Amino acid sequence: KSGGSRMPLTPKYTWEQDEGSVTLTITLTSAAATRNARVECTDAMVKVTCPPYFLQVDLHGDVHEQQSRATLLPGVVSVKVPKQQAGLWPQLQAKGAAAEVKERRVAAIEEKRVRDIALLEDKKEKKRQDGDYVFHKQWDLEKEEKRTIERLAEIHKQKAEQEVYAWADKSEGRENPEEAAAGGSATVDTYFDKQLVEGVRELEDGAADGVVPLPGTYHKKTARTAALGHSASAAPRNEFDLRAEDERFTERQRKEVEERERKAREDEEFREARAEAAAEEEKGRVERAADAVRRAGMKEEERRAEEEEALRVADAKAEAFEAEEAEEEAAREAARAAGAEAPGVVEGGAEEEEAKPAETAKAEEERLMGRRSGASVNRFEAENIAERHRVLGDAYFKAGYVAEARLAEAAAVDAAPWVEERRVFDTPEEAAARRARGEADAAARRAALDAQTIPAPRAAGKVELHFSKGRRSMPARGRIETDEEGALREAE
Repeated sequence: KSGGSRMPLTPKYTWEQDEGSVTLTITLTSAAATRNARVECTDAMVKVTCPPYFLQVDLHGDVHEQQSRATLLPGVVSVKVPKQQAGLWPQLQAKGAAAEVKERRVAAIEEKRVRDIALLEDKKEKKRQDGDYVFHKQWDLEKEEKRTIERLAEIHKQKAEQEVYAWADKSEGRENPEEAAAGGSATVDTYFDKQLVEGVRELEDGAADGVVPLPGTYHKKTARTAALGHSASAAPRNEFDLRAEDERFTERQRKEVEERERKAREDEEFREARAEAAAEEEKGRVERAADAVRRAGMKEEERRAEEEEALRVADAKAEAFEAEEAEEEAAREAARAAGAEAPGVVEGGAEEEEAKPAETAKAEEERLMGRRSGASVNRFEAENIAERHRVLGDAYFKAGYVAEARLAEAAAVDAAPWVEERRVFDTPEEAAARRARGEADAAARRAALDAQTIPAPRAAGKVELHFSKGRRSMPARGRIETDEEGALREAE
């Protein structure tokens, strides 16, 4: 078994038929093996070879192998052959003695071989005939061109001779009656005219006037061409007429010049349109930039106006507060100077004076917020009110009134408690105390870190990370440390 060849496998197949054809469908286990499949068909047999599969079917009846068709799909081979005689077969394979079936198969293979050889010879002969036809066709064209050129030269020569003879006869007072009667209608014969026109004129001994006639085979092959038809005419063919060629060349030049001018105009118009579009785009960009700058300036002016208004209100409140304190101080001084009865009067006046600034502050707040106090607002208006309170608090803080700034921040939180923004206003003493507490906390944390004992680093084992796609293994750290340990390691 180790030295012998393996037996081929017979693939699974199905077949179906109709009145005029038979279709075999062979199933292969590997889709890649289909590329190596080879299908052979004769009038009596269908053979499919696709290693390690082999299938040979001797058909029940004869088919047209030249009209057979094979279709190769992934894992499937389909063969369709038309029947020579229409009708349904009782079975696919031929029945009978093995020798008779083999003899029929061999005869069909030999008939196919003979038919293929004949087909190949027909192709070669057709190719040779096509080449021979092209060769002689080109030969005809060249001969016709030479004949036309020589005919033109002969015509020009005869015309010049006639002019010279006419001038000589006129100058000497003679007249040639024979030429005048002929009227210049003599046929122009050239060397190639005598070669191409066979049988029109008799040539003595086949070489009269030094003319060598072409072989008869040439005249037989060129009899279908237009060369013989034009050989007896004095007018040259259009494709060989130099004057017509000059006219066509001039026309082509004129058309080329017009086409170049048209393209140049189109290119110029395109460039102008593109330049206009670029200019319009630049103009629009400049206008948009100017509009953006103008809007930014307007917003900046509005912001400054709001800040100035807030500062003005804060200053007015501060001045009112200082005036109230001064009036209260003056009232208290007057009460202490007047005696025991004045305090009651002063206290009553003070209460009235305290009510007036509260009403004034409420009216000022309603004017600043743009709504009545206690009116219901939506979320957007509430956020705007909170923002105005915060702007007012910033103005108070800048003016040095920390208590009023804190009240404004509290009002902003009450107006829109869902807003996460919070502002803390500290006096200079509170800010200094806050900084001192922060520095003390930082010093305490550093002292606690210094007091800790640094553990000995553990031996880190080598960890391999395996990646796909050909990447090399990369070592990784075997231990993850905390931020404090990393800071201590860096300090060391």
